[in-house]
Amino acid sequence: MTNKDRNYGEWVFMFPISNLSLTDVIKNELKIGRVTFITFDKFKRNKRKFDVYNDLKSITSDELYRDIVDTKLITVALIKLNGEEKETLKKAEKEVNETLYILATSQLFYKQNGLTSKPYVFKSDTHGFMNFSFHLKSKTVSMSSEMRGTLQPLTLNQEWVDINKHHFFFNVIRFLDKNEKDFNDWEKSLIRSLIFAGKSNYEEDIGQAFLFRMIAMESVITGGTKNHKESFVSFFYFLIGWHKDWVEEGMENKIDEIYRKRNDYVHDGNPDKITTEDLIFTEKLLFNLYRNLFKNLKSFTSKAELKNIRKKHESLVNLGLENQRTKFLPKGLSYTLQYKRKHEDFVSSLF
Repeated sequence: MTNKDRNYGEWVFMFPISNLSLTDVIKNELKIGRVTFITFDKFKRNKRKFDVYNDLKSITSDELYRDIVDTKLITVALIKLNGEEKETLKKAEKEVNETLYILATSQLFYKQNGLTSKPYVFKSDTHGFMNFSFHLKSKTVSMSSEMRGTLQPLTLNQEWVDINKHHFFFNVIRFLDKNEKDFNDWEKSLIRSLIFAGKSNYEEDIGQAFLFRMIAMESVITGGTKNHKESFVSFFYFLIGWHKDWVEEGMENKIDEIYRKRNDYVHDGNPDKITTEDLIFTEKLLFNLYRNLFKNLKSFTSKAELKNIRKKHESLVNLGLENQRTKFLPKGLSYTLQYKRKHEDFVSSLF
């Protein structure tokens, strides 16, 4: 086999993941799209499931790597791709990172920003990054490493499961469970939105986190119109305007205010007026947007359909028929006001 043959083909890339702890509650494994997060101990016992037949002693022979990998507690990410090793490795790392961002959205609205966990492709105390590449045809393994950061763990335990089975994240996992080529433009917009939302949880800069959340929402809600702000406000009025908080908390004015601050940042480069309260409010909007979208994907099928639903709602309001909205608009909308531990959150539903 030539060097070219060894560098090209089908690969399973394995990335050790720091700050992510899997538990028996999820059977020490979680698949999101093409990426599988799994404990290394379970991977060793089930490696053939992923078409890996290599002797894993080659991974743990080096003392540094043995200290990192040879433990039941470490989590790894696995992804299978085809192509030239170095080029495909870049694609694999990008997809794993984006999947970690999507996983981070499972923490929206129930963890304070300062406590949000941020899983990363391995970062040791010395800020090390590493990966292993399994070439399936030649059964060879290659390793690479470089220096990078570190943060605190996200534990996928019973509390995490209880929280997310009542909200949107498990719907996201089901949504992502199909061939990448089968996603249409609307579905790709939803995926990009999730990635930006997850990135916002990783940002320490308030202004940048705020902007990522605005992008996450606007990439779904607006488009094809010059009146982005009006579309943004109008859609949230349709989504949660039926709830008493819309009036009692002055939500329309708050949305108008965050949009002005968004414009100041985007058009004038000025993030100075963005506050922690703004960040918390955008998180509430984003959480409720996802909660309703991923629960009602059969109704919300495109940006054009969202615009059509919004226009129907405006017509009902203008005709004084808003109390008949369930006859003409998607049913089952809900609004979460506040989260408390063990799902003691305040959820109102419109049927």
